[in-house]
Amino acid sequence: MNRPVNKPVFDSSAVIALLRGEPGADLVLPLVGIAVLGAVNASEVQSKLVHLGVEASAAWSGILQCVSEVIPFDGNAAGMTILPFSLTLT
Repeated sequence: MNRPVNKPVFDSSAVIALLRGEPGADLVLPLVGIAVLGAVNASEVQSKLVHLGVEASAAWSGILQCVSEVIPFDGNAAGMTILPFSLTLT
């Protein structure tokens, strides 16, 4: 069962910006090693970096250096993805 995350959550663009030194990286740099990343987003980041010519193992290592944890995405997580939206729609 998934647990609530009480840490900042990076999306894939934040990690890519960090690893490539893109604009906006400075905004998320203070959260390196604190924020978490969902497994689906981690996969997206690795895929993008490999597409850009980074070796897969180096891409994965870079991702892990940016976050405190990669959060698994399973059936329970899929069922919870609507929660943030339902809270804002009321």
